[in-house]
Amino acid sequence: MAEILSTALLLAQSAAKGFKERAQELILESQANIAHLEAQIEDLKHLRAREYSIIAALRLIIAPVRTLPSAVLGNIFIRALNAGNHRDGWTGSIRDVLVLTQAPAHIFREKGRGASVGSHENLFWNGPNLGSLMDALFGVPERWLSLTLSTKLLASLAQIPAGALTALETLDLRSTGGESGLHPNVNAFRLAPRLRRVTLWHVKNAETFMPWSQLTTIALAEESPRVCLDVIVRCSSLVSATLHMSGWPESVSFGETDTVTLEHLKSLEIHISNTSSEEHFTPFLQRLNLPSLTSLKMYGEYHSGVITWSQLAFTLFQIRSPLIQHLQIDHCALTSEDLQAVIHHVPNLSRLEVHNCSNCIDDAFLAALRYSPFDPAPFAPKLEVLWLSSLRCDFEETSLKDLVESRWWTEEELLAMSSPPAIARLKNVQYTSSRKFSRKFEKRIQVYRAEGLEFSTLVS
Repeated sequence: MAEILSTALLLAQSAAKGFKERAQELILESQANIAHLEAQIEDLKHLRAREYSIIAALRLIIAPVRTLPSAVLGNIFIRALNAGNHRDGWTGSIRDVLVLTQAPAHIFREKGRGASVGSHENLFWNGPNLGSLMDALFGVPERWLSLTLSTKLLASLAQIPAGALTALETLDLRSTGGESGLHPNVNAFRLAPRLRRVTLWHVKNAETFMPWSQLTTIALAEESPRVCLDVIVRCSSLVSATLHMSGWPESVSFGETDTVTLEHLKSLEIHISNTSSEEHFTPFLQRLNLPSLTSLKMYGEYHSGVITWSQLAFTLFQIRSPLIQHLQIDHCALTSEDLQAVIHHVPNLSRLEVHNCSNCIDDAFLAALRYSPFDPAPFAPKLEVLWLSSLRCDFEETSLKDLVESRWWTEEELLAMSSPPAIARLKNVQYTSSRKFSRKFEKRIQVYRAEGLEFSTLVS
């Protein structure tokens, strides 16, 4: 506007002839001025941002971090990667800065030094800005020691040449939904000479890409129980196995009858999901001979039902696996007689956990566990830990009290004995249920605790 117009002046002129047309012209002129000013503001913002970027670049050039040895910088980078995938906090800031710069290439480019990536750390990255990081990592696969990838990155594995993973010891591949199979050209894992620990979470077709015979630890989640069984019988060096799968329908024959011996396997954990009253884990037990097994854990699925119990098959399995010390049974449909038979065939049992199994903990079972010095062959002579939870209350509290009394002695009582008892002393007892014990028994439990027995009860 050629002149500054006040509200009072405009009001004074409003009655003049032709003011409306004049007002429209003034509005258009003001709108044009506003648009021009906004454009100038945007230009100024861009200029300001440019100056900020120049300052940041100059500060980066003269930053003290550039004087750090590459080994120190690499250690900071790897630790920031392994601090988790959180976007907040100082580790997230360090991660973002390093990934956006040439730090990954700077850290990993010296191939000839022979050091492995993450010699005691696990490299994991599932955030944005993967470009420079993945290019740097896939440029030096011979330095990978531990690798964790979600399946959305599995396609990248095909670019790893066969025989390149000379240092890899631990592999963890997990599905994030959708198609999650390995590319047919992925051959690097099969030829990884040091690979020992593998986790595969719903990764399709993985059974053809791994060096099963050299693995010592596997965690496998696979819908098909047949695939899980086929995998585990190929792992001749296996020490620890965790399997998540569907149950095996009782009406389906699995064919093979010959047992496979895994002489090194010490820990076996089986999780059965999508269970019905007809599904079970018998095929695994019938095929496996585990002479070194010390820990066996079997889980049904809480929301789907319980696992059908096959006593004969389990007894035969126990005979082939005589060293079991830790036995955990969760959501399995076994009776008190079944459970007594199980304990009878575990002479080295030191820890027993029974969770969410109806009908198996009753007066008869607790009486069988009660120790008598006149019994020439005590039941579960090495039992030290007893955990029972979420059970139907099919027993009198005196049965549990008598069991504990028979297997617990104070230090003074042990010293006063002419000969030590023929069984081990209890160390830890836990009981979780909807049941409430009498005040008298609760007071006795407090005495046990004061004497040194870890005894806890929880009303759920």
